[in-house]
Amino acid sequence: MASYIPRISFLIAYLAATAVHLYGCMKKDQKIRNYTKPLLMPLLAGFYIFGATAIDPLVLALIFTSWLGDVLLMVHGMKWLTMGGFSFLATHILLIILYTRNISWSLQCLTVMLLYLIMGFGIIRSEYVCLKRYLPKPNLAMILSYLSCNVLMNLFAALQVVSYLNKGSGLILLGSLLFLASDSILFLVRFDKRMPFYGQHFNVMLTYSLAKLLVVLGFIFA
Repeated sequence: MASYIPRISFLIAYLAATAVHLYGCMKKDQKIRNYTKPLLMPLLAGFYIFGATAIDPLVLALIFTSWLGDVLLMVHGMKWLTMGGFSFLATHILLIILYTRNISWSLQCLTVMLLYLIMGFGIIRSEYVCLKRYLPKPNLAMILSYLSCNVLMNLFAALQVVSYLNKGSGLILLGSLLFLASDSILFLVRFDKRMPFYGQHFNVMLTYSLAKLLVVLGFIFA
């Protein structure tokens, strides 16, 4: 009972902070967004610490790199976007390391790899078409390389499901896919001004906050 109360408290706090942040995104209130965004990952870390049977330092590390990426992306400019991208790249690498623990290579895994190659090509191609007129080639190549790493992380999440299907791996895969959706939308928000649907951070943060919660829940249930 003692650990149950802080676990639920941290979850409620995370959901409340997320709701306030999404309200700030919807209203385009930068002050609300700046106050609430740095709170999300620490609250999620508290939920994981009190919710997990055994605490994995790599999970705490990826929550930290995500928090660092969140803070860096609060500042506009390609330099800050690049540093935030490296922080989230570290998150993807840590996730891949965690996923590989449960992967057993098989014919089903090869089939999943083929499907993800097709999906990844489609996503990268779409982003290239949307962004090529707005970015110089080096910056565009960097963004597409980062998205390729996100696709790779998703591939390993899918391979984990094929090898070790349970509630935890299923939640992690869903969260990983939402993480990819969030990143894909983010670059369109930042650079493609023709698309009004993407012209707000609400969509980015909704998919991102759900992604992180589902991934952490997955590690708790795994």
